[in-house]
Parts: sequence; C-alpha cells; structure tokens
Amino acid sequence: MPTELAGSEGPNFGRRLFALILVLILVTLAIGGANFYLSGEISNKTVVREQKWARVEALTKVLQESKVASAEAIDFERQAKVVAETLDAHVYWTNFFTFLESVTKETVIYDKFSGDVENSLFTVDAVAKSYRDMAEQVVNIKDHPAIVSVKVSSASEKLGQNGAIEGIFFSLIVKAKPDVWKRPVAEATQ
Repeated sequence: MPTELAGSEGPNFGRRLFALILVLILVTLAIGGANFYLSGEISNKTVVREQKWARVEALTKVLQESKVASAEAIDFERQAKVVAETLDAHVYWTNFFTFLESVTKETVIYDKFSGDVENSLFTVDAVAKSYRDMAEQVVNIKDHPAIVSVKVSSASEKLGQNGAIEGIFFSLIVKAKPDVWKRPVAEATQ
C-alpha cells in the first residue's frame, strides 16, 4: 500500500451509498416536480386551445350563417328590385281613361280603343256631332302637355234619310308621353 494512503481509512460505502440515494431522491424529485409542472402547463394550454377551437368553430358557424343570411338578403333585394321595376312599368289603364275623359268633349263618343304601351300610342274610334266638334276634340287632345302628336287617320259622315249629317265617324292615332300610362290619376289629368 502506498504511504500516502496509510493513514486514511478505506472508502466509506455507507456514506457514499447515502449520498447516492440522496442524489437520486433529489433528481427524482426534480424530475417529478418538473413533470408535474409541465403536465399542469400542458393541461392548461390544452384547455386554452380547446376554448380557442370552440370559439373558432362558433365564429365559423356565425360566418356561414351570415353568408346564408347575406345571400338571402341579396336575393330579397333582387326580388324587391324586380317588383319595383314591375310596379314602375305597370300600366294604369284607369289613369289613362281618366286622362282621356278629361280631354273629351261632351259631344264626342268613343266607339273603340286600342293601346300600344311600348310605343306610347293609342288609337280611338269616335263619333262627333259635327266636323267642328271633331276638330275641337283633336285640338283638346293635341293641346294637352302629355300628348306628343295626334293624327286623324279617317273621317266620314253618317247621313240621315233626309240627307242631313247625323254624325262624323273619325279615328285618331295619338302618341302620348309614358306618364299618361303610369302617373297617379290626379297627376294624369293635370
């Protein structure tokens, strides 16, 4: 044995074993503590992630519902526009007849009527008591601000048995402004 070691005791296995066990316990506690802490953090992060995914799913559902609602709103707006256009283009025959009545002389009677709304034309066959009444009727219609033009397409006399004129049959072709067909009754007669 070397002289340096002569005065020392041999290795103490009990102390070393105790130190080793103590180190193993401390390392185990450190690893267990770290594992416990990290497990808690993972659990917390998992809960937060699930809450965020639930929020994302809820927002996705709201977005899909809003897309459906938006599509329905767009469809409704389109339908409302079609209805409005249809109503704007609607022909108010009552308005037209009210207008026609407002420009008709008492001595003129209408026999037939035809209307072409697309071209704003109407044709009337009428009977007047005299040529003067017929001419005044043409002027009444022609002078109205809603009328563009008036044309007499035919005129003929109806003679009685004694040869006197009993009536003048005539046809008018009238081009009107579209307002005659579409304005409210009160406006159409002004």
